[in-house]
Amino acid sequence: MCGLHGGLAATTSSAARKDLSKAPSLPADLPVWNFDGSSTEQAPGTDSEVMLKPCAIYPDPFRPTKAGEAENILVLCDTYLPDPDAPDGTGAPIPTNTRAACKAIMDHFAANEPWFGIEQEFTLFEPDAATPYGWPKGGSPDRPQGPYYCSVGTRNAYGRAVAEAHYRCCMYAGVEISGINGEVGSRSGPFSLLVSLLDPPRVSSTVTVSPPPVTPAAPLLTHHTRCPIDR
Repeated sequence: MCGLHGGLAATTSSAARKDLSKAPSLPADLPVWNFDGSSTEQAPGTDSEVMLKPCAIYPDPFRPTKAGEAENILVLCDTYLPDPDAPDGTGAPIPTNTRAACKAIMDHFAANEPWFGIEQEFTLFEPDAATPYGWPKGGSPDRPQGPYYCSVGTRNAYGRAVAEAHYRCCMYAGVEISGINGEVGSRSGPFSLLVSLLDPPRVSSTVTVSPPPVTPAAPLLTHHTRCPIDR
């Protein structure tokens, strides 16, 4: 089992590995775990315990299961304060666990059948975390943004292999993703999905994934959410 916990204040989503004695069918079959939240800036060093509560299970695309082996899984977890008096040992959600409040709202309005179209835009950077992937160091492309939008070709679509690998990982894991396309920047890769679980940094260690820069050559790329409801 590889557990991912999100909602981090100053770091990206983290992953930790745990071995299990039997395969789970539901998140409730998995144990609540804990970790040192001060290492991820989710808790102070004087009281650093944070509880990991499983909430979703996916096949692990980074450790594909071979024939005859037990399935490797990714487990999406929420983060909570410890409460030794609670049945499962978890207390209130930690401040950066915004999924808990979102789930409460979604459960309350479930009869309205909300749909979500989420477009998460990201930018590939060189390992220096300062130069967009494919850009000249200390400069910017010498062409306008037009050739890069929904682009093809080595001059226009930098880092396509990373975006495609991320897409395949989402499909293997059963994450509901509807597509990908190159955006107006020459190194940006938006993808549309319903569950954001697999981070592009886990797909490739040769580039850095960050919020995009804002320059005339690279207009702001963001995260868009469209939410129609049945009534």
